[in-house]
Amino acid sequence: MGLLFPIAGYFVPESFDRKGFSKFLRDRMVQLGILTLIYMLFIQTAVIYYLLAFQWTGSRPPFNEYLINYIKTFDFLGGSGPMWFALALLIFSAIYAAFRRFSCSATGLKPE
Repeated sequence: MGLLFPIAGYFVPESFDRKGFSKFLRDRMVQLGILTLIYMLFIQTAVIYYLLAFQWTGSRPPFNEYLINYIKTFDFLGGSGPMWFALALLIFSAIYAAFRRFSCSATGLKPE
């Protein structure tokens, strides 16, 4: 997995130069952030719900009640599961974009 970070990072500067700051971040949020959030809210929740089904001694709550409680208590933020890579890429992309934006502002270059 460590090899995939430099490969993904290789394409970031060209994408940033082509799209600019705001479009670059918006595209990254759509491509990486929304998919990670969908996984964390629904897929991971369903997996945990059905894995816990074997451990419940009483009656199991309906899935929709469990999902609402899971979201209200922010338990989904406890981990991103296999989507950790996409979440890390999103964070690194945001750091890169902020660095480029503010370093260009300091040097007087145009970031977009």
